[in-house]
Amino acid sequence: MTSKVVTFSANSSWYLFNFRKNTLRLFIQEGYIVHVLAPDDKYFDLLSSFGCNCKIIALSPRSKNPLRELMSLFSIYKGLNSSGKIVFNFTPKINIYLSLIASIRGQFAINNISGLGRVFNKRGLLSSIVLILYRFINKFTYFTFFQNEDNYKEFVNQGVISKKRASVLPGSGVDINAFSYHDLPNSKAINFLFCSRVLESKGVGLLVKACDHIVSKGLNINLTIAGPIDEDDNGCIDIKEIEKWKSSKHIKFVGEVEDSRILLKESDCVVLPSYYSEGTPKILLEAGAMGRVIITTDMPGCRDVVSNDNGFLVQPRSLESLTDALLKVCNSSKKDLSEMGKKSRILIEDRFNEKIVLEQYLMKANEIFEMIDK
Repeated sequence: MTSKVVTFSANSSWYLFNFRKNTLRLFIQEGYIVHVLAPDDKYFDLLSSFGCNCKIIALSPRSKNPLRELMSLFSIYKGLNSSGKIVFNFTPKINIYLSLIASIRGQFAINNISGLGRVFNKRGLLSSIVLILYRFINKFTYFTFFQNEDNYKEFVNQGVISKKRASVLPGSGVDINAFSYHDLPNSKAINFLFCSRVLESKGVGLLVKACDHIVSKGLNINLTIAGPIDEDDNGCIDIKEIEKWKSSKHIKFVGEVEDSRILLKESDCVVLPSYYSEGTPKILLEAGAMGRVIITTDMPGCRDVVSNDNGFLVQPRSLESLTDALLKVCNSSKKDLSEMGKKSRILIEDRFNEKIVLEQYLMKANEIFEMIDK
C-alpha cells in the first residue's frame, strides 16, 4: 500500500492556520502524513503542534520579477516532499506553480480557486493572462475546487476547465461549533463591524463615509474596524486616513485580531462592502454562524451569504446603496435584527458547514490513493 503522504501549500502560513487547520487536523486523524509549504513561518509552531511537517519556501505573492519567480520555482521544487502523492494548493500563484511542479514530479495537484483576486477587479490584459495560465495549468491538475458558483461557471464557460474536473464548495466553510450562535449585544447603539484586510477594494473607506453620514443625522452607531494593514500593498488605505478614523468618536480601529469571535459577540451587523473578487468571505460565514445581520455587495461569493432575509445586498462602490442598507439596520428593532440573525445561523448550518468541505477534500485524497493502489 502506498504511504499516505500529502502536502498543503499556500502563500502564507497564516492562511493555512486560519482557513485550513481543521482540514489538516482531519487528515492527520485519518492517518495521513501531512506536509506544509509556505513562504513564511509565523504560524509554523502552531501547525507543527498538531502534527504537520512544515517547510519554508521562497515566494513573494505579489512579485512580478522574472528572476525572483525562477528562484521561487526552484525553492518549491526543492521543498516539495518527494514521497508525497497529492499536493493541495491554495491562493493563485501557488495554484499555478505547484500544479506545474507536481506534474513534473509525478504528483497529483488539487487546486482551490478562492476568488479571482484584485487582478479581476478590472478586466484587461493581466486578467486575460491569468486565465490563459489557468487554462494551461489545468492540463496538469487532477481536480479544482471553486468557492463560488460564479467563478466556476466563468472557468467552465470559457473553456478554462472541464466540468468533469471541477466542483463548487461552500467557500472554506465554517466550524459551526466553534462559531456558535450568540444573542445580539444589549446596547442602545447599533454596532457595526468590518473585519478584513484594510484595503480600498474591500470597501472600508466607503463604509466610513456612510457611517459618518449616518452619525450626522443623529443616529447612535458604532463602527469597529479590524484587520491587518500592509503598507507595501498598493491597495492599502493611506495611514494618514486611518489615523483620522482613530480620532473619530464613533469609530474604533483595533487592527489585526487573532480571534474574530470576540468582536462578533459585540456586534449587531457585519459589513463587507467589498468590490474585490472574493471567494466566499470567511468573516461573513463566521458572522452568519454567530447569528449576525450581514451587509455585503452583490458580488460573486459575497451574495451567496445573504438570502432568506438575513441581511442586505448593496451595489459595489455605491455610497448611496451602502448608506441605505445601514439605515435599514439602524431603523430596525433589536427584535427584528435578532430574527434576521437567526436566519443567518440557519443559512450557515444548511449550506456552509465546514464538514461539507472537509469531507470533499478527504474523499478526493482517498479516491487518488485507491486509484494508485489498484
